[in-house]
Amino acid sequence: KGEFDFCTVSSGNLGEMATASSLSRQMRNDVIWGYWFNEGTPLFSSLNMRLAFASLIDKKLVLPETEDSGRTPASRILTDAFTPYYDFEPAEVPYDEAKALEYYRKGMAENEDLRPSMAVTLLTTEDMADAAREQIQIWQRVLGLNVSVRTMTAGDAAVRFRNRNYDLCLLPMTINTSGTTDLFRLFTTGNTYNYPGYMNSNYDKLVTSITADLSEAEKIKKYKECEQTLVSHAVVVPVFTEASYFVANKKIAGLQYVSDGEIYFNNAVFS
Repeated sequence: KGEFDFCTVSSGNLGEMATASSLSRQMRNDVIWGYWFNEGTPLFSSLNMRLAFASLIDKKLVLPETEDSGRTPASRILTDAFTPYYDFEPAEVPYDEAKALEYYRKGMAENEDLRPSMAVTLLTTEDMADAAREQIQIWQRVLGLNVSVRTMTAGDAAVRFRNRNYDLCLLPMTINTSGTTDLFRLFTTGNTYNYPGYMNSNYDKLVTSITADLSEAEKIKKYKECEQTLVSHAVVVPVFTEASYFVANKKIAGLQYVSDGEIYFNNAVFS
């Protein structure tokens, strides 16, 4: 209706703003939807258990058939907003029921306290409930575990995610950093924003080794290793991304966009 000056919207809602806006710009803080595993739990502290669940994730369940949904299928953590020129492929965990059972048996053998009767809860938002229920049926059928779904509002689910109060979840994480190195630093041991609780001293050393004096080619090589480590260790299974856009009302002029994604309002006026 044009009852706004400026705002940010997700890619899925950008079309609704088109009639009232004249300026829109994709922001760098892309939103990554994925399955996140809480490594602070006895079950998912095991890499084999994370891989068992990751090997059974059917991404098609959460991807709508319409192309205008605003959801871009993702197999990586690095989004186009960060890496339009990085052409390497991530070490995606493929769907494989036989491999999942193999990982599961190894995981059970590692920890004698784990039992097939243990309960696991998948936390997600209300709009993902149907897809989540279909997904847990796969885990239950193949692994024989008791997996349930708990849905919440996006705000309440985000609080639980940030407080690491979950087993595993299907939730978005907004990546809002000043660069690719900072993105990977989020998952280092002890980082406040390391919501999955990932701990890997070799990964920590790898991120620390990405210094400003490296050439771009050397940085890209290390970025590739960082991303492949996170995906292959099932810290997260990326499913799709949603870009955020800055939208301005047609009545506003003089906004200044700069290359790093910042927007300056110093000279903004109503026309």
